[in-house]
Amino acid sequence: MERVRIGVIGTGGIVQAVHIPQMLAHGRVDFAWCADTDAATAAKAATLAHAPVSGTDYRALLRDHPVDAVTIGTPHVAHYDAVMAALEAGVHVCCEKPLAMSVAEAEAMATEAARRGVITFVPFSYWFVPAARLMKELIDEGALGQLTHINGYYGQGFGLTDMPMRWRFQRAIAGSGALGDLGSHLISLTYLWGGKIRRLTAHTKTFVHERRVEGSDQMAKVDVDDDVQDRKSTRLNSSHANISYAVFCLKK
Repeated sequence: MERVRIGVIGTGGIVQAVHIPQMLAHGRVDFAWCADTDAATAAKAATLAHAPVSGTDYRALLRDHPVDAVTIGTPHVAHYDAVMAALEAGVHVCCEKPLAMSVAEAEAMATEAARRGVITFVPFSYWFVPAARLMKELIDEGALGQLTHINGYYGQGFGLTDMPMRWRFQRAIAGSGALGDLGSHLISLTYLWGGKIRRLTAHTKTFVHERRVEGSDQMAKVDVDDDVQDRKSTRLNSSHANISYAVFCLKK
């Protein structure tokens, strides 16, 4: 297998903690560059990734330092531009979830990727958990009977009440709160096991309405959901990370 040259667009927490280490562990990946709006963050990620180049302009890096693929971990509002730039360069794309700020953006990405003939991937990592794969096999082979409904819960602790304002709590940047950030994992697993979802309805609520602006005494308004109730439950104010599922089937 040939080695793969990777560019990184957006080098925040999830990229440094997960994307870069996992790709390095693959053994056949060479990082060519890391890009971020903050030059220091990009440089730090480049050191972690053993990438020779870092910078703030991913379009220039795509042009001047060709790669086979990119991994994108920017705030959600920047996904569309980064993905389309990578597709225009003809490279394969891995982009964090939620993929886009709207259905129209996501459809435009998919259309362009198909036109370019490249591989695209949204890293819904729970698809690769052995228990999730076993569940799919059991459902597909009919061992559990007819699938009737699925209940899921995802609690994550980064939204605890003393956490200062972050971009994830701002709709203009994140697009949504718990529904898109955590609920997308539950929705993706439901799709994996049950197939296409025809309709999704949910009740959303914001429990923490203001958060302190880091480095000051000022408070800023939170305008995204931090709790979602539907057939699944997701919340940002759990004391720890926890995901669980109950899959109900009618035995023939």
